[in-house]
Amino acid sequence: MTPARIELRGVEIFKLMHAILVDAASVDTDASAIQRITTYLTELSSIIPELRTLLLAQRNKVDPDYYYKHIRPWLLGSTSETPEGKWVFEGIERDPTLQLPTELFGSSAAQSSLIQSLDVFLGVDRYNDNNPNTSFIQQMRLYMPRKHRAFLEHLGDPGVMTMRPLREVVKMASDKRLLEAYNSAVRSLKEFRDTHMIIITLYIIGPARRLARVEKSGDNNDGGGGNGEPLKGTAGGDLAKLLKGFRDRTAGALMDSS
Repeated sequence: MTPARIELRGVEIFKLMHAILVDAASVDTDASAIQRITTYLTELSSIIPELRTLLLAQRNKVDPDYYYKHIRPWLLGSTSETPEGKWVFEGIERDPTLQLPTELFGSSAAQSSLIQSLDVFLGVDRYNDNNPNTSFIQQMRLYMPRKHRAFLEHLGDPGVMTMRPLREVVKMASDKRLLEAYNSAVRSLKEFRDTHMIIITLYIIGPARRLARVEKSGDNNDGGGGNGEPLKGTAGGDLAKLLKGFRDRTAGALMDSS
């Protein structure tokens, strides 16, 4: 329900994106376009913190240890499972034409069209094209509805002549208020990612360590699951590394006023 509430609140974000892109295409001929974009970005900066509030509200409804032990195992994919928790496809042996899937990711926030759209729209995704998270992001897009994936590809395609990327507009405009509004939106997204790390620590890293202490009677503070291995997310990625990478990439997209 938490991701669903976030996606629903994000509908207004897409409306603002559309309005900004329309004005971005006319900044050379419309003197008031920059002012409108600044206003839209300010609105955007006020909505993203609401997503953060929705994410934090999960703490009031779901017990972390219960989630880790009883809910999370059902969200894991074949790429992130432990040997004793493999998916079983009952009856598959009755059809010789069927094969067990070799790649099946579990659910992940990276599969959200909304969050990925914010990254692409604000230019965060292009701040560091060599970021190791890039391949993970592309894999997660395969779990989106086809039209959502096409939208993201269109939004991030530098060859689309009908669109001028927001980050390019901010650079060219040399407008202090616009720059401040853009940076405010990026900071809001970075703070959302900070909150994501808080939730992951509370619901996955913390319970994993507590469970490891019970099972092995020893504390493990390496950020892993208690056996020295990096703790994996439900989609199979190195959890701490992925989240820190997303957060640092977002923070790095802030533009210098000089």
